[in-house]
Amino acid sequence: MLRAACGSAAAWLRRGTCLEASMSTFGSHGRRGGQGEAQLLGDPQPELVERYLSESLMNGEEKYKRRLHRVTESYQRHDQDTGSSEVQVARLSERIQTLSAHLQKFRKDVHGKRAIHVMLSQRTKLLKYMKRKDPEKYYTTIAKLGLKDRPFSEPKYPTKK
Repeated sequence: MLRAACGSAAAWLRRGTCLEASMSTFGSHGRRGGQGEAQLLGDPQPELVERYLSESLMNGEEKYKRRLHRVTESYQRHDQDTGSSEVQVARLSERIQTLSAHLQKFRKDVHGKRAIHVMLSQRTKLLKYMKRKDPEKYYTTIAKLGLKDRPFSEPKYPTKK
């Protein structure tokens, strides 16, 4: 109920006292005015909030988003960086690992197989670009991710320049 009223758990933590605001406006029975439950409960206890927001109570989607956020933070060049090649490759690698674990369980998931091929080709293109533009960042990124350095094949039909 609390998560539904305030949005996600992280949003609730950022806003702090979402429950108090909603309860003081509508009261405990959903009517405007009156004595709300928030005044009776007092301030939220930090250990209970921490336990409520812990990873053990998260569903799979929330855990996945948290993992992607951690990966993004570890490969960022600066605080607002979400689109650099290193971040994109790292996020794609995390998504590929998650989807390959899914495909080991559900072998007949044709759409998942297609999605993993699309992500692999996108990651290959990004790595190719990184190797061409900045080899030092390329080598540090693949070392951090545990990927192999492999030669990229030349296209069958080279484009005119």
